[in-house]
This record gives sequence, structure tokens and C-alpha cells, in this order.
Amino acid sequence: MSHLPLRLNNKSAYFKKTFSLLLCIIVEVTDINDNDPKFDPVLVTKSVPENAEVESNVAEIKATDIDSGFNKEIRYSLRGGEGRFSVDPVSGLVSLGAQLDRETTAEYELLVVAEDQGRPARSATATLQVQVTDVNDNPPKFSEPEYQLEVLETESVGATLLSLSPLSLQTNMFPSRDICNGTTGC
Repeated sequence: MSHLPLRLNNKSAYFKKTFSLLLCIIVEVTDINDNDPKFDPVLVTKSVPENAEVESNVAEIKATDIDSGFNKEIRYSLRGGEGRFSVDPVSGLVSLGAQLDRETTAEYELLVVAEDQGRPARSATATLQVQVTDVNDNPPKFSEPEYQLEVLETESVGATLLSLSPLSLQTNMFPSRDICNGTTGC
């Protein structure tokens, strides 16, 4: 909104005098919705442990719009994530909507949509990559429930008798183990 002063002068031949009038004109420019919302950055990566509590915060993804009035008011929504995430439509805060399991899905790629309230509405997107980090929540399992072997009394100390590798869904949690005779190890 701008205030513009305007002076009008009228010179009268009859009165041989100049009459002046000072007016203030108010000019209000109405915004049109000609700008898209903008995310900065457009790619965000976050790590979330698989045992994070439901409703815990993951990230706040914000967009801005240089229009004014309703044209700059932004509402957020999510695409992707298999229903495991939610976004606050006003703040852009993404939170956990359901329990995660790294052994089922190790990474999610969500599309955060920002839409302004202008008519017609304009929108933009940002990508949120959520990497699910592993916690030790699964016990090790072996291919057989029981192992039996015979050891000759002539077997040398330190010889490998049996090599076991647990079958685990955990990442790098259970390295293979050797069972040896003797007390000095293999």
C-alpha cells in the first residue's frame, strides 16, 4: 500500500487567483499468485533408529513463498513412506507414524509437498530420505538347533573342530565363530 500526495492547481481568470487542492491517493497493489513455494534444501537425509518411538520427530522441512496474503500460506503433505510417517500440515514437521523395522525396510524416500493457498494453487516438492539404523533386536539363529561332533584324542591342540556362522538379520552384529579344542584358542 502506498500513499501518494497530489496537488491540483486551478488558475481562475475571473478571480485572478490560483486555487490549490491537496489530495492523498492510496494505491493498493493486489498480489497475484505468481510464485511457487521454494524448499531450501530440496534434499534432506536423516537417520532414525529402528526402535524410535512412534510420534517422535524426524525432520522439519520448510518452504517459503514470496507472494503475499493467502498466496504465501503453505500447507504440507507427504507422498510415500508406506504410512509410517506423517507431516504437520502447517509446520512441515515430519514425525514417525508407525514402528520401523530395519530388517524389513532399510530406507524410505518421502516426497514432501508444499502447496500455497492461492487460486490456482502452486506447489513444490522436496525429498526426505530416511535411513533406518539397526539396533540389536533379533537373537542369532543357527541353521541347526543342535550340533554333535566327535573329537579324536589325538587331535592337536588349537585345531578347528567346527566353524559356525549365525544366520542373523542384524547387520554385522554376529561374526562367525570357531570352536576349538584346548584352552589357547584357534
